[in-house]
Amino acid sequence: MGNLIKMDLYKIRKSKFYWISMLIMAALTIVVYVLLPILQRAIGEDPSDTVATLSRSISTPFMTSLMFLSVVHFSYMDIANGYIKNIAGQLPSKGSTVISKFIAIGVHNLVFLIVSSAVNTFASM
Repeated sequence: MGNLIKMDLYKIRKSKFYWISMLIMAALTIVVYVLLPILQRAIGEDPSDTVATLSRSISTPFMTSLMFLSVVHFSYMDIANGYIKNIAGQLPSKGSTVISKFIAIGVHNLVFLIVSSAVNTFASM
């Protein structure tokens, strides 16, 4: 079971889609929190206060939509390549693959949340 979790975490870490989606999320967040107030000042509007809170970083549409797409990509990575048929036939319990995927997705979401909160905090300073 531990080897399955390590393998899934390795696949997430080596996935280009994971890193690209995290970079896009960070770039969009910086654009919204840094460039939008600059543009508001340029046209004469008073920029609203942007305070970094945990609830605000969780509720950003950039983070949730890109995290969802990355999780879907990871979930179907094995099915697209036919790998799940090979690994599931060798395990004594077929449910181990599902538990391993859920644990890996939980770690994936936690990392996405931490990065999103850090970028939101940095961008709102």
